[in-house]
Amino acid sequence: FDQFVAGPVAVGLADHPSARLLMTPDHRTPIPLRTHSREPVPYVLWGEGIGPDGVTAYDETAAAAGTPCDRGHQLMACLMNGSLPGKES
Repeated sequence: FDQFVAGPVAVGLADHPSARLLMTPDHRTPIPLRTHSREPVPYVLWGEGIGPDGVTAYDETAAAAGTPCDRGHQLMACLMNGSLPGKES
């Protein structure tokens, strides 16, 4: 995923210093359940004005340790405002 999707996107955005990026799946689908579930999903919120939260991986385990966002629709406001969930300006 990093090599074929995230990497090329990051390279392309390097020429646009004011750009921001939000990347997330819409839900988890654990293999044992064989259906959607409500656990946190990983997301990347990157760009001008958005500081790191210490997470260095993009997976479900890292999502549980990262900055939580209880309402997915709030991520769009965070993208536009340049802030992490819970740290909105």
